[in-house]
Amino acid sequence: MLYFCIKGQKKTLNVKETISPLRIITGSLKGRSIPSQTLGDVRLTPSRLKESIFNMLGTNLAGLHFLDLCAGSGQIGLEALSRGATVAFNEPEKKRYKILNDLLQKWDMQPEIFNQLGQNLIRAFEKRRNVFDIIYLDPPYNAESNGNPLITDLMILLSQTNLLSNTTGCLIAQHAASISLPTQLGSFICRDMRDYGSTSVNIYVPS
Repeated sequence: MLYFCIKGQKKTLNVKETISPLRIITGSLKGRSIPSQTLGDVRLTPSRLKESIFNMLGTNLAGLHFLDLCAGSGQIGLEALSRGATVAFNEPEKKRYKILNDLLQKWDMQPEIFNQLGQNLIRAFEKRRNVFDIIYLDPPYNAESNGNPLITDLMILLSQTNLLSNTTGCLIAQHAASISLPTQLGSFICRDMRDYGSTSVNIYVPS
């Protein structure tokens, strides 16, 4: 079961958008460095933002299934993996996928890792009847799909599936603060909104 400090109102945190060094905060992989210099123009999640998110999730994620749908450097999924979660990674860009896959092999970790468009993987998981306790969405901020910001399109598609657990489910959407996400989408209800400089995070749970 996941527990959050949820008060249904928007919070603004004074967070400097530092992006280095990329290190695992706690858990079995604590202190390990995540390479970022070879990732090109991938946007890295600020370390204080990541710390804030995992303070909400907790240090022990054992027994939980975690989907990092747009993994990039892999830092969010790797942090969840370090805390005991069963993690599925997806990185659509081939070069970044290879870097993350090589790192997982170097660390002797064998989670599922995919190199697909997020929309395609959502449909594949639905056919497989996968269910996740935590789904993390952090696609490129400027990417679009079907005339919408990509994050909105992915959320719409997810809301039409049963991928998020009805009992323990939590969808975390990281996006540009300039993008406004709905307070409710299908069965997803936004229970917390937090601003981190130019980045915002919305937390959704099933109704």
